[in-house]
Amino acid sequence: MASVPKLSKELDNAIEDDRRYKQVDSAKKRAVAQRVDYDTFKNLVSVAHLKPLQAPDEIVRVKGAPAWRFNSSGVTEGKGKGERPIPQEEGSFIPAEQPNTSASFERTWKKSCRTSEERYAYIKFCALDTLAQIFKVELNSALLSSILEVMHEQFLVKDSREKADQVCDILVCLAKSGRFSLTIRLLGKKHKQCLTEIMDQLKQACEKGEDARLEEICKAYGLE
Repeated sequence: MASVPKLSKELDNAIEDDRRYKQVDSAKKRAVAQRVDYDTFKNLVSVAHLKPLQAPDEIVRVKGAPAWRFNSSGVTEGKGKGERPIPQEEGSFIPAEQPNTSASFERTWKKSCRTSEERYAYIKFCALDTLAQIFKVELNSALLSSILEVMHEQFLVKDSREKADQVCDILVCLAKSGRFSLTIRLLGKKHKQCLTEIMDQLKQACEKGEDARLEEICKAYGLE
């Protein structure tokens, strides 16, 4: 009769094999859905079992303390005892792949993107076709409100006029989501004002030939 440790190890190996099989199978299906070439397909499958790296929010212990931590008597000042936090750079989040559902988009948007810059970078990373697909059924008003806040800050407050085309593309794409007219009606006063200010800025930033496109956006978002 096999020993308990041996059976336990065999069970662990079986669980790990099953986990890897599901990861590889999922990667194959995503690659087929994206219609990638063979080399890309092979690369996606080969790294299916790997987890994306993210800089951890942790304390790193370093030997000794920097010179400025000592006073004239050679005694360290302040707290810390040689510990310092790793600084987090804005926009450091790098998504591993395109979201395949609205839930996965919202999860990444809320939990992984910690700043307005990271959220704006993430929604730009998502292909317009991807956004159209994942929000085909519905884009809830809370998420739309959050997206509008980010656009308001990144485009209007920071006056980045070169982003006008990107903002237009995203707004047009989101307006095609399911039950969008209902979503717009559920927006609060604050976010309707954000939307109005974004459109005012777009009218100044876009070229004259974009008038028809801007009218389309205004109509879709109830700003006629």
